[in-house]
Amino acid sequence: MTTVRHTKTSRPTIKTGEAGRGYTLDFTLRERATGNVYVSEMKCEIEYQNFKYFVLEQVSHLAHHKKPAFEAFLRAARPTADQTIFVGRESITPVGAILIWGAVAPQGRDDVIKAMGFHKVLSIEEICADLASWKCERYRALIEQRQKWCNELFAGLLEGRAS
Repeated sequence: MTTVRHTKTSRPTIKTGEAGRGYTLDFTLRERATGNVYVSEMKCEIEYQNFKYFVLEQVSHLAHHKKPAFEAFLRAARPTADQTIFVGRESITPVGAILIWGAVAPQGRDDVIKAMGFHKVLSIEEICADLASWKCERYRALIEQRQKWCNELFAGLLEGRAS
């Protein structure tokens, strides 16, 4: 079970001494047990290159991410003094980084954590399982709404016949 939750609604921005501009990431997560804060990026490459990266199986799956924001994220896994990270206008001090991937093989997770220095590598599958096990009402409402939309879509595709 994962132990991280969102901390704020704003996305984190990393600025480094070598580049005057900031790079905005996907999430800031806080670990409940420790209060530690982590920056996070989510990569869910379902169909990219014919499903080649659907499951994170090895460190080389990260190599095609060459944008400066992802490079800043990788550096945040091992924070340095030249990085400044903000959420909104507030400076924060994360202790590392968490990668979120669509699906993750156990050995791939271990290899990526070891090679890149991430605190954790989470999968969407695990996150959904956690939300269900926590009986999160907002998650349940979201899934029920999407289920209703799907039922309406399929009924419409069957020319209005409800199942």
